[in-house]
Amino acid sequence: MDEACMLHDIAYTNKDSGARQKADLELLKMAKRRLKSEDARKGEKNASWIVKNAMKAKFRAGSVLSALGSLAGGAAGIAKAVNDSKSAQKSLQESERHNRMMEAVALGKGLYIKPYKQEAGLYINPSKN
Repeated sequence: MDEACMLHDIAYTNKDSGARQKADLELLKMAKRRLKSEDARKGEKNASWIVKNAMKAKFRAGSVLSALGSLAGGAAGIAKAVNDSKSAQKSLQESERHNRMMEAVALGKGLYIKPYKQEAGLYINPSKN
């Protein structure tokens, strides 16, 4: 059992989650084998029982956390879609407002330039060709 735990620890130096999960499965299998083994002493069987149940609990917790992560990811995707939609709608409204102003200038309704600090402004009358 000590050797299996040492191999498990060595495998956990790898950052790859697939390799870590494989190491967890191998440790669980070894713990089950040692628990059923005829030549294992009582202390080793107790340790095997603890390791077996710890690995099972880890797998259960991992699947629950994975499901919660998926739900959170889905919720984040929905929130992003709503925010993107609102942003696109505001952009469309601004674009329509801008286009109306540019069409008004192009159609000959004149252009007003507001004065800075004086009362007089500038009005450019469109040419009537």
